[in-house]
Amino acid sequence: MSSPDTVIEELERERLPEVAAELCGQGYRLVQMMGNPREETINVIVSFDKNYQLKNYRIRIPRNDLVLPSITGATLAAFSYENELSDLFGIKVTDLAIDYGGKFLRTKVRHPL
Repeated sequence: MSSPDTVIEELERERLPEVAAELCGQGYRLVQMMGNPREETINVIVSFDKNYQLKNYRIRIPRNDLVLPSITGATLAAFSYENELSDLFGIKVTDLAIDYGGKFLRTKVRHPL
């Protein structure tokens, strides 16, 4: 359940694997990763949970540099979200543990979002 005091912290994409490893090491679990297309960026929201306390992060990925480091080294559960980001938005996820090579989702149009 969302509340008015939900905080989404800005995070540089290079720090994402480090933050994910730190949180998972503290017992947090990955809840979701989602893309939100904007005019000049694709915003990726990543949420972690521990004891019903969410930590939310926004990574702004410029459309002219669609690269995001994988967090599958910290939590293998991220592989499905990261493949989805790749298929839907054309984001190149580096060091992805399980990479479907753009064939995780079937869409009529390549990178529809």
